[in-house]
Amino acid sequence: MKLLDGAKNFLKNFNVLGYVEYNPEAYKNGGVCFKDLYRYMIDINYKLYRITPLGLKEIPYYTRINENHFCYYFISKKEFLKSMNFKTAKIERKHGINQSKIYLF
Repeated sequence: MKLLDGAKNFLKNFNVLGYVEYNPEAYKNGGVCFKDLYRYMIDINYKLYRITPLGLKEIPYYTRINENHFCYYFISKKEFLKSMNFKTAKIERKHGINQSKIYLF
């Protein structure tokens, strides 16, 4: 988070594509949680996408479930993937009846 905070003005002014690794234990040791990362990205007009085997799944809202999972995230400014005409698909979730939108690789 210190690295991201130091790059805040750069991130706000440029469309940076990036990769963030979230390890709950490492973040906790640094006094940070997933909610902090999520809010920070939203505040600078970025979105987090979970990297999956099929593509990128947008994280549209904060949920405590993400606090406990080691995960890889792709970051970009809002609407970037749409502006690049990434193809999308709706996939069924393994649990529940909802579908998820995936930006395909």
